[in-house]
Amino acid sequence: MPKQSKPPKLSKTEQELKTLRGKYETAMLLFDSIPDPVFTVDEQMRITSFNRAAAELSGFSAKEAQGKKCQQIFQSNRWNGTCMLKQCIKERKILVGEELKLKNAQGKEIDAVANAAAIIDATGKLLGGIEIIRDISAELEKQRKLLEQHVRLDEYHQTSMNLALAVSECFQVLEQAKSGNLEARVSPETLASDDELMAGLGKALNNTLEHLQNQHMRVDEYHEMSMNLAISLSECFQVLMDVRHGKLDTRVSESVTKSDDELMSSLGKAINDTIETQAELIQRQQYAIKELATTVNYFTIERRGAPLF
Repeated sequence: MPKQSKPPKLSKTEQELKTLRGKYETAMLLFDSIPDPVFTVDEQMRITSFNRAAAELSGFSAKEAQGKKCQQIFQSNRWNGTCMLKQCIKERKILVGEELKLKNAQGKEIDAVANAAAIIDATGKLLGGIEIIRDISAELEKQRKLLEQHVRLDEYHQTSMNLALAVSECFQVLEQAKSGNLEARVSPETLASDDELMAGLGKALNNTLEHLQNQHMRVDEYHEMSMNLAISLSECFQVLMDVRHGKLDTRVSESVTKSDDELMSSLGKAINDTIETQAELIQRQQYAIKELATTVNYFTIERRGAPLF
């Protein structure tokens, strides 16, 4: 069996080159493993290295980016006069946490935070610069949604306050009517409310009182109607008192809502519709608050590691 020839012995220079090549490949492997986009440039701002994350963010491969100026790849809004990497190279310093906007190969705008520094060798020679980018578009979107939820909660609160004031006014008008003052009326502000049900309740109440004030009838008929009206008004008064104390499952009975007196029937239905609207509003508020708490917890855990709620 013929003897296998041994590989030629490498010279010292070749061994050193092989070792350097291995170190370079290891360094590039580590460079590509960095999760944040990282790239380096020479003194003329031409890209000399471009890791995998930078390629994914920009939409350009490392081969496409090599040798191009970084502005051609990232299209930063900070290039003209305020480019942080250019400033670091010029002044041989480090800049941290600079916010900027980029555009990828498809033209999509990206919100980012960047850290940059000059690259200086052991002899003090300037070699170029390095920049590390972090995409914060998702974080800003979460903040925007949180802000929108805060705005919606403020709107719900304002609507609830307006509804409470309108219900209180109707309550006072009914109280005066119960005491015999049929000239009391719901204010024009409530009648002109954007809440159609609340405005309808005020109009129905005013129409009922005007109807009673202007109607002429025999004493016995008037007495019977007054008794029925007093009972119906008393029931409406009691229902509004219950609502005022937070009891939103109370309703005006069918004896009022299905009364032969159309105005009294309309008043009862309007009160019931208003209560149902208020109950639905509170349910939406509770759901919005729960969603906000969940989102804030998620955002806080992601940014700080501990929930607020």
